[in-house]
Amino acid sequence: PTPTPTPAQTLLWVTDETDNKVYKYDQDGLLQGMLALAAANSRGRGIEIANNYMWVVDKDDQVIYKYTLAGAFVTSLSLQASNGRAEGVAIGPSSISVVDADDYLVYLYDLSGAYLTTWGLNVDNHDPRGIAISGGYSYIVDDVDNQVYVYNGATYLLRWNLNVNNVTPEGIATNGTSIWVVDRVDNRVYKYDMNGTYLSRFSLDAGNDNSRGIGSSVVTAAQTITFDSTSSGSTNAGASSLTIPHTVGTQSNRILVVGTQAEDSSSADCVTSSVTYNGYPMTKVNEAVAGTSFFMCVSLWYILAPDSGTHNIVINWSGAVTNALGGGIAIYNAAQQAPEAQNVKAVNSGTSIATSITTLTNGAWVIDAVGSGGMGEGFMPLTTGQTERYDIVSDSSAGAGGTLFVANAGPVSLGWSQDANRLAHVLAAFAPA
Repeated sequence: PTPTPTPAQTLLWVTDETDNKVYKYDQDGLLQGMLALAAANSRGRGIEIANNYMWVVDKDDQVIYKYTLAGAFVTSLSLQASNGRAEGVAIGPSSISVVDADDYLVYLYDLSGAYLTTWGLNVDNHDPRGIAISGGYSYIVDDVDNQVYVYNGATYLLRWNLNVNNVTPEGIATNGTSIWVVDRVDNRVYKYDMNGTYLSRFSLDAGNDNSRGIGSSVVTAAQTITFDSTSSGSTNAGASSLTIPHTVGTQSNRILVVGTQAEDSSSADCVTSSVTYNGYPMTKVNEAVAGTSFFMCVSLWYILAPDSGTHNIVINWSGAVTNALGGGIAIYNAAQQAPEAQNVKAVNSGTSIATSITTLTNGAWVIDAVGSGGMGEGFMPLTTGQTERYDIVSDSSAGAGGTLFVANAGPVSLGWSQDANRLAHVLAAFAPA
């Protein structure tokens, strides 16, 4: 299994030009995950991790693509027409540096992509590839003489030789204390100190066989998400709202997640219209609806930093429903952000349901809500490690919610069994703080 990053550990991000992915490794070369690039970003070369974004320069279309660290495309920045063979990219405090392998120049842009100026490389640095910046110094690797050239601003200072096996260098990255150079032929990452002394190397994943750029990011150990409290309630009085008292603790980085379940002959009425906690609106994650003539509607909602103490969860449906149910799950040490992933599923017949989700962060928690119609009895969790947090029945309807700790980011599935004839399921993944 892939380990959770340790405190103040550098992660290395390596582009691959064949499968248009970014491979993420720890310093020992253990694969931490993969991210797919945008379809248009088909010749990704240099990569930089800066300002909580991933920046990838494309060799062919002269564009820098900007992504979230989870791999979601944000925007693209067009380069100068003369910057026609962009190989490396580095982000400084207020500018973007792009090295060009045809005219031996470094092009400077502001952080929004507006062109600023250029500066020239040393005459011997005539096949530049990657660029990295640290402490005002630029480190540019050369593919012909297998050297790293060091500049202070636009002033050339010195150069040093790469390891004898690092003969086809492409990308370069630094965290200020070490330098890494990726080799496109032997598919290894070579580590050096800041003065060029070779330290170690590791092999890339087998799928990362056309490596190009490399970037680095420093992560600290995430806090462990911890369960705080749960609550639940139900009514079969034909109501359009349900109130559930819930007690939230005083710990840091709190999130309250509420699942709603309703059964009714109208699929419009059983859709949840709003949820509040202590009068504050909660944010909807998604909703699933199962059934053909009678319906089970299930939704999931969350609120960041909910007020501590005992306050009311108020669930409102679009109309009066036959059976109304709901439950709350509070956690802490969770990142104060929207869920990093979510999914839904509905089945109109059967006695079990399982829904997949792909977490993006080591140590994430998946929280779900499930509902069934036609049989008022409890649920049974099906996934190893899945913890049932509430399980409620209202006449012929049932609802439940639970949590699953996912140590290593990746695909998982949560499942429930219950003697039902319609099942709906919503789940979301929350990252640790």
